Amino acid sequence: MEQERTLALALCRVEGIGAVSIRKLLEKAGDVSEIRKLPAESLQKLLGEKKAALLKNWDAPENLERAKRQEEQWKKKGISFDFLWEEAYPKRLKEISDPPLVLYRIGKLPEPGKKMAAIVGARACSSYGKEMAEYFARGLAKEGIGIVSGMARGADGIAQRAALSAGGYSVAVLGCGVDICYPEENRPLYEKLWENGCILSEYPPGTQPHSRLFPPRNRIISALSDLVLVIEAREKSGTLITVDMALEQGKDVFAVPGRITDTCSRGCNRLIGNGAGIAVSVAQLLQELQCPVAATPGSTASSSWPPLRKTIWQALDTMPQSMDEIADTLVRQKISINVQMLMQELVFLELEGAAGSVMGRYYRKTFACNDG
Repeated sequence: MEQERTLALALCRVEGIGAVSIRKLLEKAGDVSEIRKLPAESLQKLLGEKKAALLKNWDAPENLERAKRQEEQWKKKGISFDFLWEEAYPKRLKEISDPPLVLYRIGKLPEPGKKMAAIVGARACSSYGKEMAEYFARGLAKEGIGIVSGMARGADGIAQRAALSAGGYSVAVLGCGVDICYPEENRPLYEKLWENGCILSEYPPGTQPHSRLFPPRNRIISALSDLVLVIEAREKSGTLITVDMALEQGKDVFAVPGRITDTCSRGCNRLIGNGAGIAVSVAQLLQELQCPVAATPGSTASSSWPPLRKTIWQALDTMPQSMDEIADTLVRQKISINVQMLMQELVFLELEGAAGSVMGRYYRKTFACNDG
């Protein structure tokens, strides 16, 4: 087994021989050790003369020794790797049409059968997007759902930080080597993932980030997940690549609705118009994931509400009230708040599942909250 891993690593190190070529060789030979026995004529027929020539002496003792030393160096850095045919390789990835031949990682892979949700979104997300990323990631993580994303700036990184801060588990799929933190501003998140999550890449350690490397990694993000949640996305956002990959893989896609005038929400609103699920609460996504839902929806989130939000919630009644009626109740409590802020807080309460709207103008309580 160890010898075969060294052979496979030596083969992967041959410059000019990529995953497609190696898959062809494996289909012909059956396993890596049998590739050594393929005659030159077979190699030329499979790969062409130029690529076949690159394989000359690929399994020479000195090349195997270099591969072995490389493996030892990675091990010292805490880097592991799994080949497609090995048992440790994630089963979900094996099921897609173009799985990575080798997966490099730092940390522990998710346990088999663990429910996972991908949370992706705009790099330049709004304050609303930031709050939604934190809300969904934290709420799902507290219920044992793993969060998968790309550790990018914006919604991705925000969601992963929220999941880890809630004591949850998260996987980051990079568009560079696992030994490289990109973007550098996410260094604290990267270090936390070392301890309480997993960092994955199909690119060898040392591979520098490049724009062409990021789109392919999105298929890994969606493949590792049971559903994909889009927080915010512009009309032509790169986030939508992940959505396309997810749909090809038969995954459910949800989007957080936004204002029609907000450019950061146009991609999400278009997804919803095209049939994506509307993400309105953590409880809803837990139901989609077929996970038990708490008897009091949103009660976990209510304990971390800011004081103003809890006060507004307490001002609501189980019978629908207009905005003016709610505002009057707050004024009597000597709480000053403008209409825009009140509307924003009511929207958040509705997303939490703590309030419901009637005809878009009246609001009411929807569950009992622990005021302690």
